[in-house]
Amino acid sequence: MRELEFLPGWYPSLQRRKSAVAAQAWIALAVVLCMAAAAVAQRWQVHRQEQISLISSQQIAQSAKQLAKLDELQQQQQQMHSRQDAIAALGANVDMTRLLGAITTAMPPDASLLEMSVEARDGSADQKLKVHLQGVAPSDADVASLLVNLNAIPFFDRVEMTDVRDRLQSGRVQREFDVSFAVQASAAKGKP
Repeated sequence: MRELEFLPGWYPSLQRRKSAVAAQAWIALAVVLCMAAAAVAQRWQVHRQEQISLISSQQIAQSAKQLAKLDELQQQQQQMHSRQDAIAALGANVDMTRLLGAITTAMPPDASLLEMSVEARDGSADQKLKVHLQGVAPSDADVASLLVNLNAIPFFDRVEMTDVRDRLQSGRVQREFDVSFAVQASAAKGKP
């Protein structure tokens, strides 16, 4: 027996077209998905590069700050060396023991010296030292007594109070003072 075909003649060609269109749709979908994946990967790569750039710029900024701090510290070190050299050069002309002895004698009994700095001032042939004292005393009367005693020392010049303020220590109020004065190097020599 022979099989009869009940389908019209155009139906197989329609099925082929449907299959081709479905295949083209799947191919188009695959291409679109690949393009979307490539775009996401590219976007992620750009974001990663931005993060790397941000970290690098932060490291550069931190390095710049560290370099600036290093330059500042080197400059301070140079200044300290030049001050030490100037003071050492004046050391032959100034008897530091005599200077400290004069300051100690001028201090009232209840006053204490917290800090002392000496800076060399080289004017002309007349070399000078700039002395800065910081200390504490129980009262304004002791601070005034210190100023009077320092003014009485013949080779101390331009004795002046630069600052005085209250300071609380161990529950007691004290007067913290800053005094500065100049010392003639020739007048402060060890030989009278």
